[in-house]
Amino acid sequence: MSALLHSAIAIAHDLAESARPGGHWHGAIVGGTDDDPHVRIGDTGDDLYSGSAGIGLFLSCAARHDPTGRFANLAAEAITRSLTQAPDLVRQSRLGLYDGATGIALAALLAGRLLGDDGLVTEGEKLCLSITRTPCPSGGHDLISGTAGIIIGLTHAHRITGNPVLRDATLSLARDLKAASAPEPWGRSWPPHLTGLAHGASGPALALLETGDIEAATAAMRYERSWCSPFHGNWPDLRAQPPGYPAFWCHGAVGIGLSRLRAHELTRDTTALAEASLAIQAVRDLTIRAGTASREHQPVDLSLCHGLSGAAELLITAATVLKEDAHLRAARKIGTLMIEHRDRMGTWPCGLPHELHRGETPDLFLGTAGIGLTLLRLHDPRDAIPLSPVSWS
Repeated sequence: MSALLHSAIAIAHDLAESARPGGHWHGAIVGGTDDDPHVRIGDTGDDLYSGSAGIGLFLSCAARHDPTGRFANLAAEAITRSLTQAPDLVRQSRLGLYDGATGIALAALLAGRLLGDDGLVTEGEKLCLSITRTPCPSGGHDLISGTAGIIIGLTHAHRITGNPVLRDATLSLARDLKAASAPEPWGRSWPPHLTGLAHGASGPALALLETGDIEAATAAMRYERSWCSPFHGNWPDLRAQPPGYPAFWCHGAVGIGLSRLRAHELTRDTTALAEASLAIQAVRDLTIRAGTASREHQPVDLSLCHGLSGAAELLITAATVLKEDAHLRAARKIGTLMIEHRDRMGTWPCGLPHELHRGETPDLFLGTAGIGLTLLRLHDPRDAIPLSPVSWS
């Protein structure tokens, strides 16, 4: 067994041991204000980003390496728990891909296929149909909780189920998303006019690509291109002034690079390929800095959202889309660095502020479930569901 696979399975065992009755987990939750943040330990919830749906999705991928069936049973239990909570989210119009009902539905569909559980697939499809009958919350257009994420989730649900109602819903939502954009000197954007995958223009661009509106998607990418800094080789995080230039999944090079890889895959656009290459270089630079920090026993974030798991996912996706094994070799070097850093620190450093919480949390996007899924992908990219929406098809 490779070190990557061994570490991933060890994480799955730890999650199985820490599971609460009924298929849920306790983890670190950030509260307070920006000026006075604090962390408390509590129920991680049911969503894809940090809750039972996301953790269950990782366990469903790990299940093929568990002859006892424990991971499969716990994965089904966790996602079933999330499905029971989803109707309340729908009534509250909390429909988001990562923090709402759409993500739970997609997790049920994906895990149901992996586990051969027709019941999960059926319930996931029912939840998707319920989402199509519910008005989207006004004003939200991003990938995490808004229309862009709902479009992507329902698009992939349609590919799994073949249900034409889901396809019709995505096309209607895409028209609404396009109409909500605002003209810019270059391209178009959505309030609050950010760059990046989680909350910026890359999320809508990806959604519009998936529904076939290449012109509108190109306009969104053109807006982000206007912000790209040749000096930094990256895109700014416009939430702060002066802006930073992170290489994260949520903001900066990693997420934007993932969207550009999908754009190139669908359209063969060479400009998108050039921007993806820029993002890959930013990840290589990030990895060098992380290696130096690790050797000096400084904390290094290993999470998906804003850590090395996200960086590795960009390189795995690049290897798949561009059919370049060199990217996969580089990604596996990141995996080795992650394991070495865990050995140095005695824990898997997660995506919470180090000064607030130095322990692990089980979340998919901030914690060990996402790290484990990354390690499974690094062992074999075909071995697990990708962590980003770019390659779910």
